Amino acid sequence: MKFIILIAAIALATAKHSTDLNFNEGGKDYKEHIIFDEVDNTTEIHIPKHGNIPFAARYLIDHNLHYEVRILEGKSVCYLRKMEMEEEHSNRDLEAGIRNAGNTFPRDRYFVQRRGLFPISEMDKSELSSAIIRFCGSFPVILEKEATIDEVEKYLKNDLKTREKRGTGTVERWTPCKKGTYNGCKSAAPKCRFTLTSCIFWIWCERKGVILHCTDPKVSNHVYNANVCCDFVCQK
Repeated sequence: MKFIILIAAIALATAKHSTDLNFNEGGKDYKEHIIFDEVDNTTEIHIPKHGNIPFAARYLIDHNLHYEVRILEGKSVCYLRKMEMEEEHSNRDLEAGIRNAGNTFPRDRYFVQRRGLFPISEMDKSELSSAIIRFCGSFPVILEKEATIDEVEKYLKNDLKTREKRGTGTVERWTPCKKGTYNGCKSAAPKCRFTLTSCIFWIWCERKGVILHCTDPKVSNHVYNANVCCDFVCQK
């Protein structure tokens, strides 16, 4: 019986294991903690507050549903977005990249990517995996879409015009930068900006067939995710 329990414990440890990725920001050293779960087919990443990022963040990558989920320190909400095929990498390729880099993010060979994210709607949790539900707990899960400030403002202007024609008089599905900035005035314009920025450090090996390529600088990526908030300013 003890032998069977030992085998089960070893299998569980193999299915779920972790590593650290060291990085330097502003002359200070930090660690990004990464958990690989082969049973749920997920990657969980914990990144501390660092540099000009004032809060810690947790990310979950669901490789079955191709979702990236993030929780920001002090915010009781889960943000979720659909990942593009070219940006998603398996646990095996991510772990190989980290190991090949000596568990250290390079200081001189990486790309910086900045992504603006606009809230679209709250997700029905019945459409999510058990891994995402466990990760988010009781928090609402908000679906986001990548967009620029100009794209968001254009969308909200059109949305406002449509609602005014219908006589609803209110605008929904956006995050205000300041509470109480829109009171239903007849002429209003959205003013949007980035807020709640978090970031994540990625290293992976590029897979071509059965061969892994781990030396290409494009496989190191520092990605900034920023929520878009908007205020409606009444026009005179």
